[in-house]
Amino acid sequence: MKNIISKITGSPNKISFGVKKYLSGFLLVLLVLVGLTVANYVGAGPTTKTINSVLLNNATAVSVTSGSSITTTVSVRTGSGDNDKWRSTKYQIGTSTTPCVDTTDIGTSNTTGTTTFSITAPVNVGSYDFKIWIYSNNTCSDNQTGPTLLTNGITVTVLTNTPRCR
Repeated sequence: MKNIISKITGSPNKISFGVKKYLSGFLLVLLVLVGLTVANYVGAGPTTKTINSVLLNNATAVSVTSGSSITTTVSVRTGSGDNDKWRSTKYQIGTSTTPCVDTTDIGTSNTTGTTTFSITAPVNVGSYDFKIWIYSNNTCSDNQTGPTLLTNGITVTVLTNTPRCR
């Protein structure tokens, strides 16, 4: 610091009033910029909510008939910031579109919450992967966590006709 003062004032121990004012103003601006930068990152970091489990009809894989209803249960552990709340869930069956479900809001810090909603099995027979994502807003667009994948989570079978006894 003395070298800087010496270059500015010509003396290592003498700081003129103008230089003091300049340095103090510079330090103030520097502190404000650092403070604003830190403030922008507090709570804006990566999400720390986690998907604990995904169940389809209370199992990790189901075998159902074409077009039947499947109860989906999701358990999530929220984190401590705004980005860590759980407000919506998106899912995908196979390569289909990904509907957004406005699920029950779980916003308390470091809480485990569970929500249940119904989905419809595909019409075509076959095995389908099931993916799920969770979000911190109600429209499946902010602070995504996931996906959690259930490989071959849904198997669609043909409803067989059993002969009736007379």
